[in-house]
Amino acid sequence: MKGPIQLVRSDRVEGVTKLGPIYEWSEDKAYLTIDQITYGGKQGAILCYYNPPVHQVGNPGLDAYLEGLDKVFKKRDALEFLIFYGANDPVHAGGDLKESLNKLDKTLEIKKIKVSDGASAEEIDKLFEWADNRLKKGIALHGTIRKLAEHMRVVAICGGGTRFGGSAEIPLMADFLVGDSRSGMCFSEAMIGLLPGWAGIARALIKSGLINAEYMAMTSKEVKANQLKEIGIYNAVVDIPFSFPKRQKTDDPASDKANYLKALDTHDDDTGLLLLPKGLELATCALKDIAKVNSTDRRTLATQQEITRQVTRRKNP
Repeated sequence: MKGPIQLVRSDRVEGVTKLGPIYEWSEDKAYLTIDQITYGGKQGAILCYYNPPVHQVGNPGLDAYLEGLDKVFKKRDALEFLIFYGANDPVHAGGDLKESLNKLDKTLEIKKIKVSDGASAEEIDKLFEWADNRLKKGIALHGTIRKLAEHMRVVAICGGGTRFGGSAEIPLMADFLVGDSRSGMCFSEAMIGLLPGWAGIARALIKSGLINAEYMAMTSKEVKANQLKEIGIYNAVVDIPFSFPKRQKTDDPASDKANYLKALDTHDDDTGLLLLPKGLELATCALKDIAKVNSTDRRTLATQQEITRQVTRRKNP
């Protein structure tokens, strides 16, 4: 299997003893695995989610998260930590908009027929239950992770580049976050008329304060790694001293693509070798050794007036 699990299951991360899988799910190239390990004399688990090329989280992925974490909860007495780890690619998308838009198009077609046949408002509302159910799954994921956090330390590693929407919300649900120095978070939902809805944005409020959470949710501005640490979302930022691979353009597009994918694979491992040790450190060290930003030292990304001005300008250019 390509992606993050190949490093986790290798012998390249010093101090890790592999104890085998707790849960495995795959669909085409996408997968979610949860492996049990020991590190620093403590027993825990690492969850790897992989869905190339931009790692969006569709309904099958959400189902796998919920099923897999239920398995972890059943082993809660044996585990002291849980680490979320994924690919270290340049972009991590949010929810699978293509999946949702295709479903919405079909629903609207059925709605037209139902309306012309005189269907009741209650019957029309039921057509959109799939959207409610997806939102419920995202909220349930938050509830499950927070329930696990009562029994073990939960750490998320944010490797690679910018995380949009759901790909930012899921790591935000963890207790502690390790960031790639090139990474960022962007709640782009506001640009397409949506609100962040998986409860991760509520964790941004807890970690970074009301004004910073409003800035992230309402302006759709990208917040970079150093800022995320200054406002209290990242607990540690690991300097990655190399850039993301770039796809070359020659007269042989097929070869260009193959070389780019190979470069991404190498980059994924090289980045993980820097990030995973820091994630394991935060998962097993004393709580007092984990850096936190208190509310008095926390940076404020914008004033309330600046946020309102940006939102008003976007509503009426």
